[in-house]
Amino acid sequence: KKQVGLDKTTRSCISAALRVLSEKASVLWVMQHIYKYKTHRIPIKKRMNKKLLVVLIVVITQPVFGKVINQNNKFKIRCGWFDNPTPGNMTLHDKEGEWIIGIQGGYQVAGDWNWPKFKEAQWVMTNGPHGHGCACFKMKANKHSFKVLQIKRTWAKPLEACRKDKALKKWAYAFPSTTR
Repeated sequence: KKQVGLDKTTRSCISAALRVLSEKASVLWVMQHIYKYKTHRIPIKKRMNKKLLVVLIVVITQPVFGKVINQNNKFKIRCGWFDNPTPGNMTLHDKEGEWIIGIQGGYQVAGDWNWPKFKEAQWVMTNGPHGHGCACFKMKANKHSFKVLQIKRTWAKPLEACRKDKALKKWAYAFPSTTR
C-alpha cells in the first residue's frame, strides 16, 4: 500500500485549532488521534478521515475564532489622559497603555469625531493651545497595535479624576498638574 503523511499546511491548521481547543478536557481524545496522524504514515484510504478531522476542528473552533475576531469590533469606554502636545498628535493614556489617535504625518483615526469639551480648569496647556486633560472615549481599537480605529463619543472629566485614579499613576510623570 502507498503511505501518505499529513502535509505541512494540514499540520499547521490542526496545530492552530488545537491551541484554541487545548483548554477543553474533551479535546484530549482529538489530540491523541491527531498525534497518531502526525507521527505515523496513513494509508491513502484514510485520507478522507484526515480531511474530515480538519473540517471538524474548523467547525468546532469557529465560534471561538469568531469571538476573538469580533472583540476588536466592539466599542469600549476608555478613560484616561488625553494628550494633544502638537497639531496632529493625539493619544489616550489609560490603564492598559497609550492608544494612538493620530500621529502628525502618519496614522490618523478614520472618520470625523468630536473632541472632548474641556472647561478651562480641565485642560492643561503645554504648547500654545495644545496640552492634555482627563477624558473618556467610547472607541474601537486594535489591542495589538494600540491604534484607535473609530471614536463614537468623547467627554471631558475633571483633572482630579485622572490624578486620583490609581491605574493611571504610571502616567503621572507625563502629565504635570499645572492648569491654564
